Amino acid sequence: MKKRIISLTLVILMLISLLPLQAAAASKTISLLDGTLTVTDSLGKGSESGGTVTITAEGSLFSKKTNTVTVTNKAGKQAELAFSYSASTYNSLKIDGSSASASGNVSKILDADGSVTITMESNSGRSDLTATLVLSNFSLTVTGDSSDITFSYNSSYGSVTAAGTSVANGETLSLPLSGTELVATAANGATFLGWVNAADRKLLSTNANYTITPAAAMTVEAVFAGSASKPYFMLGVTSEQTWKNGLLDATSNTYYTVPTGSYLFDDLNAAAAAAAASADMKAVVLMNSGTLGAGTYTIPAGVTLLIPFDSNRTLYTTGAQAIAPASYKTPTAYRTLTMADGASLIVNGALSLSAQHCYADGANPYKGAAPTGDVSFIRMNGNSSITVNNGGALYAYGYITGSGSVTAKSGATVYELFQFTDFRGGTQSTGMKNKVFPLSQYYIQNIEVLLTLECGSTEYAYTTIYMSRTQFSSAVAFIADGDAMFKLTSGFVSKRYDGTTDRLIVQSNGVLTISPIKMKVGTSSIDSSKYVLGLNGNITVQAVSGSIGISQSLALLPGSKVIVEKEASCVLSGNSTFYIYDKDEWSTYCGPKDAKFIALPYAPSRAYTRTEADLVDAELLIKGSTTATTGYVYTTAGGAAIRGEEGAVATITAGTATVTYQLRQTADTYDEIAVTSAKLLNADGTYTQTTGADGTKPYYYKAGVWCTCSNLTHTAANAATCTEEGNVEYWYCNDCHRYFTDSACTTASIVTLSGTVVAATGHNYDAVVTAPSCTAAGYTTYTCSGCGDSYVADNVNSLGHDWNDGVITMEATCTATGVKTFTCNRCGETKTEVVPVKDHTTVVDAAVAATCTTAGKTEGKHCSVCGEVIVAQNEIAATGHNYDAVVTAPSCT
Repeated sequence: MKKRIISLTLVILMLISLLPLQAAAASKTISLLDGTLTVTDSLGKGSESGGTVTITAEGSLFSKKTNTVTVTNKAGKQAELAFSYSASTYNSLKIDGSSASASGNVSKILDADGSVTITMESNSGRSDLTATLVLSNFSLTVTGDSSDITFSYNSSYGSVTAAGTSVANGETLSLPLSGTELVATAANGATFLGWVNAADRKLLSTNANYTITPAAAMTVEAVFAGSASKPYFMLGVTSEQTWKNGLLDATSNTYYTVPTGSYLFDDLNAAAAAAAASADMKAVVLMNSGTLGAGTYTIPAGVTLLIPFDSNRTLYTTGAQAIAPASYKTPTAYRTLTMADGASLIVNGALSLSAQHCYADGANPYKGAAPTGDVSFIRMNGNSSITVNNGGALYAYGYITGSGSVTAKSGATVYELFQFTDFRGGTQSTGMKNKVFPLSQYYIQNIEVLLTLECGSTEYAYTTIYMSRTQFSSAVAFIADGDAMFKLTSGFVSKRYDGTTDRLIVQSNGVLTISPIKMKVGTSSIDSSKYVLGLNGNITVQAVSGSIGISQSLALLPGSKVIVEKEASCVLSGNSTFYIYDKDEWSTYCGPKDAKFIALPYAPSRAYTRTEADLVDAELLIKGSTTATTGYVYTTAGGAAIRGEEGAVATITAGTATVTYQLRQTADTYDEIAVTSAKLLNADGTYTQTTGADGTKPYYYKAGVWCTCSNLTHTAANAATCTEEGNVEYWYCNDCHRYFTDSACTTASIVTLSGTVVAATGHNYDAVVTAPSCTAAGYTTYTCSGCGDSYVADNVNSLGHDWNDGVITMEATCTATGVKTFTCNRCGETKTEVVPVKDHTTVVDAAVAATCTTAGKTEGKHCSVCGEVIVAQNEIAATGHNYDAVVTAPSCT
């Protein structure tokens, strides 16, 4: 006994000798606000930067350390002191002798040299030995006897009294420095959020009863929130908390709370900008359920927007607390941020929807990671959007629902809960045999709206299980460009929850690989590469473009579906196996109570409740191509559903496995489930068996049938004649009994048997026309170009001459006939006719009268053309003179 006491004493002395020797600490004073304010700490640990003072107290293994901080008014006059504080990893904290919360605001009227005292005590023991106190936002306002205070509030949501007298909105009162009690009374259905200095949105108090000691004129807003009011946001300091559990605190979780903050804003951008400018107030907390109007709102880097689920404003980031599933309550919205159509939230910092969840317990398995009780919500309307940029984070432990969309850009991080409802207990889960994966009923769908994850972003699925009397939390990479269940190396993946069918739709546009995942289970881990990972029955994976690779052995459980679109491909690699279940081969293989399937206990948008009727044959629908030459595709005995659409291609190497396994836990037996190399489902319900396929001959889906078309009979072409049938060259498949016009047996070349026949060509006559002439008839001679057969038809009568008007080729005279010649206009043949003798052209020779001395002539006629005398002229003798007498009488002269 004495030896043990001596030994224990030596151990204690050795431990003490290892402790650092500390000299008595000297206090340190920091001057602020041009020397009108001082901060003194008894341990001399204070430092100042940008108006923010940081003070520490460091304990040791066996002792705590206390630092007493004094903030003193050095203005020489009575003044109102105000500042904000936050403390972390401390054992106790007191302000002027009273216990204080981890963070908050201090406002006090001080006489000259008056002070506020803060006492902070550190922890002792193994860790968290340094307590830290941060003081900021100092102000010192010299006071007067009274000040004019203007009141502002929404009278629809509440009322205000000062010293028991009702105060109207907009009313101004002169209130004494000695203090006046203000009372805010919320109307039915409304809540009171706090008293705010309207000038800078500083939060004066969150108590409905508040005694104001105004140092200067100001406008005080009593903030009420009603069902239709805008959202208000509190600016506060995050206080780190640690939650430990298990034997000897085997595990711990870090989370945060946001005690009463320093500012209250009705504008999210203003609150976020103030948080970005603040040295320590980096949390922006939604204080009431309200609607964010259309517009763009930005959460800067380093700032977190919290949608809380409790009055402590608990903030979860990469870790979240879990409670026993026996305490599960159906989730209800504690606080909801509604996003109007056109509202856009840009997250460069963080957005946290916090909520507690239940841990998975083998004795009560169906609530694994299920949100419980009061939770946070974001409801998205119309085209509202949330964009998480590079470096930003979204922690979705509550729910995002509605019709908007969420986009995670490259470098962004998203957390959702990994809810699984068939946890079999720790011992069973870590001891599974025959490659049966312990989880088959799991759900990752807290974000129910369309979530798009670009390559380079990461989505984690977070869960908690209970084993060895300890809770163990794990974050599994679900979608990422590194190790993840869905490894995305290019393009983007989108997923959304369809509440009308209770299905999760995962769509890939790029290069996506379903890969092994590692999940930590207590001190052990489950590596899915050693198991066959089941794809839950409410999941549809659709390769829209690019490719989906499968490097992890995978089972499509009844109800699940994989679609490979025309522009996409699916490739198995690394000797992975791909089992596709028929509904008839699936039994009670889920969870420790042997259920056929286990749905989530709650999904906000669920409008359809799945039943066992939804456990239809698992389906692989191929529209593009699927290749399994280094991996193997199996269907269970019933055949399942590997469907195709016209033009689909499946290249398969037959596997040799004959069974796979599932566990009935209550009997602790592993059922053998018969499998064969993939049976490909034809349109008529029959199957094409791939047993013996060596991967060199693709199966094509053509006209409703899968076939390699390799067992062919060839028929050479036989030309048809004018009078006899022939045939085209064709190939007949002895397996699928179809005819093809090319040896590649493409879809386009499929023909029916009658389609191989070439009909007799019939004669192909060329027509030669002999035209009719003036004297001969016309006709057409028909001659066949194929065989020379000919005949004459289409006779036409001769045309007859086509005479012109004729030309006088010999003129007629007065004594001789002439000639007129006519010519045929078509053939040039001529004919003549006589032109009759012309009549004389008579000219009258005029009579010449005889004179007394000259003979005359009678009238005559002659032809003016030929000169012939027709009537001769006779001479008339001269008449002689015949004198008449004229007597001229003589005159006198």
